[in-house]
Order: sequence, then C-alpha cells, then structure tokens
Amino acid sequence: MLKQTDENPHVFKLSEEKQHARLLEEIREVRRQLACNHQWFALEGNQDMIEACIYEDRALQARYRHLLDTAKQQGIAVPPFETYF
Repeated sequence: MLKQTDENPHVFKLSEEKQHARLLEEIREVRRQLACNHQWFALEGNQDMIEACIYEDRALQARYRHLLDTAKQQGIAVPPFETYF
C-alpha cells in the first residue's frame, strides 16, 4: 500500500510491509543469480569467461551481503541460502 509522506503530498512511500517484501524478493533474485553464475562457472571452458564468472560472483556476493545487512537492520528474518548443486 502506498502512503503519502508528510513532507510532500505528491511523494508516495511504500508501507513497511511492502518494503520488507520487496527486500526479500531482491534477496531471492540475487540468490538465483548466484546459483546461475555458479552453474555457468562449472560449465565454462574459456579462460576469459571464467574470469568474468569470478568477477560476477564477487559483485553478487557484495550485493548479497549488503542486502542481508539491510534486512538485519530492519529486523527481517531471512531464510538460509540453500544451493542445489
């Protein structure tokens, strides 16, 4: 649900529940991207592409840590990350 802010009636703010849901969805998306990157890495044979996988993994891991820290600050419980490989 969107709510108007007190400072500016034309600016809308997502409800806390929607913000939490959006954050959890973003965490799930990063987890999905990490899993895809791990599969790509396992199948790749080209040295340059392997290096690209490594850089992508580092970027995704940093984003994932940031999202987990944000969730922790907001008191949101995040289920553990399970890989299926």
